Amino acid sequence: RILVPLDGTPAAEAVLPYVSGMASRLGAKIVLLTCMEENGSTDEQTGQYLDRAAAPLRKRGLAVATAVERGETAPGIVAASLKYETGLIAMLVDAQPAGGRDVIGAVVRDVLHSRVEPVLILREADGEAARTAWTPPPAVIVGLDGSVLAGTALGPAELMAKAFGCQIVLVRAVQPPDALAGAARYYGTVEEFAERHLASAAENLRQRGFSVATNTGHRPADQELVAAADARPGSIIVISTRGMSGRPDLVLGSVTERIIRSQRHPVLAIPAARQPA
Repeated sequence: RILVPLDGTPAAEAVLPYVSGMASRLGAKIVLLTCMEENGSTDEQTGQYLDRAAAPLRKRGLAVATAVERGETAPGIVAASLKYETGLIAMLVDAQPAGGRDVIGAVVRDVLHSRVEPVLILREADGEAARTAWTPPPAVIVGLDGSVLAGTALGPAELMAKAFGCQIVLVRAVQPPDALAGAARYYGTVEEFAERHLASAAENLRQRGFSVATNTGHRPADQELVAAADARPGSIIVISTRGMSGRPDLVLGSVTERIIRSQRHPVLAIPAARQPA
């Protein structure tokens, strides 16, 4: 089941073409959700709005349920995800909000912090909702850094690659050492270690029937991931929300934020609940 929060705006509904295509391929049920403030619309008005949003999806033969939660938006999304046992939450964010400060958006951030389900983050570019119809992605791009936390992105990536029949691309960034610190002589060893790590992960996947490519680069992790996706238009970047920023105390990694800021690719963010303590 895929949970899609809607707030009555065309921007929020812009995720529906993409999500409906994905749900059709997966055979998944879509749950359309609206969270109502105590003094907001009536239940009848909200129900009518959700039914209107669901109508074209049902016409396509998709299974669609509607739900209403009262109270604040993020807690309502989390509650609905648990109540309806959804496996994915699909949300749209404004990657360039007024002032340019909030990259991900308060609601999406709070949902990720709740540590419930993976969140598929689609972007809103230039103030216009990105109404992108879904097509099978040529690849799922997975960011790894050798940590257990980052490695938790592999499970969801495998599920998507199997469902969509696409390639898995494993990406790892290796930053050049500071020559002034005297570490330059070890650079080759560091790079070789990273390549061995990717090669081992790739071989494990190939033995289970996946098509796998690897990429080790010297740019920052977000740039390497976006570049790998740029080379395969339509790909989805899969990344844990912790484990790639060098700050395990941060629930939401800076790499994830920078990737979303790029505004070019869907991002499947795996929250901390799916990761070991």
